[in-house]
Amino acid sequence: MEYIDWLYIFYLTPTSHFLMLGLYLPLLVFLGRQVYQVSRWKKLIKLPLVSICVMVAFLAPVFDVIKTGLDMHYYCNNEHGEHIYKTATTESVYGKSIVGANDYLKAGYKFIETAGLQRKLTRFSLSGDELIRTLIKTPVSEFEIQKEVMTLENNIYLRIYQIRSRSTQEVLGETKHYSGDYGRLDRVTPDLGAHVFGCFKPAAYGSYQFVLQVLTPTKD
Repeated sequence: MEYIDWLYIFYLTPTSHFLMLGLYLPLLVFLGRQVYQVSRWKKLIKLPLVSICVMVAFLAPVFDVIKTGLDMHYYCNNEHGEHIYKTATTESVYGKSIVGANDYLKAGYKFIETAGLQRKLTRFSLSGDELIRTLIKTPVSEFEIQKEVMTLENNIYLRIYQIRSRSTQEVLGETKHYSGDYGRLDRVTPDLGAHVFGCFKPAAYGSYQFVLQVLTPTKD
């Protein structure tokens, strides 16, 4: 199933979309018409020449955004979303970016290892309904959750969230979320709205629900 169609290419940003369709393109057409009317060249020469000039003037400041749209079309239809390659069972999970350790523990994990107060490595566990925090030097969990933001070409960013084996670095599952940034036209125009657009189906945010699909919790 495709999550975006070719119209997505022209869903640039609120700023450039408004300027191209509401101001910029009509302005170029108007100027082209004025040049056409005052030009003394023959019709067979000036019509294609003026048309080409208008097209080039239109594409020059927005071509980078169109290229971003084309690349986003590929990424969103082929790589975006949740990917599960292998499942496993474990009593615990380690990850520097884990938030909401209580959610993991209530789901059945024996303990969670992550950054606690003052970013110190902490082991979280439950004793009844009480959350227990224990400072540790090194994690012992077999699996790790890693989060990274990567800058790709053409103003595209990839937020990737992976579940890995700490011993082999094998990736068991991952979520990929792509977003595209604004282009040259936006940088020289007033800020009429948000500049970032991205894929949103299916959601790819690396929540603990996704971890549960990959790593089944087991308690002793």
